[in-house]
Amino acid sequence: NSGVELSIGAAIVAQKALSWDVVFTIAYNKNIVKNFNQVPIETALVNGQGVSGATAQRIANNQPTNVYYLKQFNGFDDNGQQIISDQPVYAGDPNPAVIAGFSSTLRHRNLMLTFNFGGAFGYKIYNNTYNTVTNISNIKSGRNVSASSFDTKESLSGGVAASTRYL
Repeated sequence: NSGVELSIGAAIVAQKALSWDVVFTIAYNKNIVKNFNQVPIETALVNGQGVSGATAQRIANNQPTNVYYLKQFNGFDDNGQQIISDQPVYAGDPNPAVIAGFSSTLRHRNLMLTFNFGGAFGYKIYNNTYNTVTNISNIKSGRNVSASSFDTKESLSGGVAASTRYL
């Protein structure tokens, strides 16, 4: 891991009966697995109808920790079938590049109000739920299907697969 973190805080009001403090923190982080001289380890099981047993991530040398390792989704063919590569590819970093936070505390005598906001940016998420409900062929068996499925070229006979479509 490597990175840098900056935190700035201030007492906006500092009186005996009233105080107001604020703190802002931001951190940039990068992690790469080094000197991992063994076979990559498959992680992150994908579960759901038609994808049980598939993995979405791996630990591998010179890659971010738990890097996404998925078959590439390339749209649909003329028959509405998903076009997915035969071999998985390194597809994205699941670890936030930037983490930020803001906190403020307002105190009046014995009453205190604190609120916190936080955010993480610059990373990918695999949407396993979307993987399950976007397969339009599920409608044939009475299962729930996302309304967005009807806006694709996907065929009712299409299969489901873990792929970069759901990153």
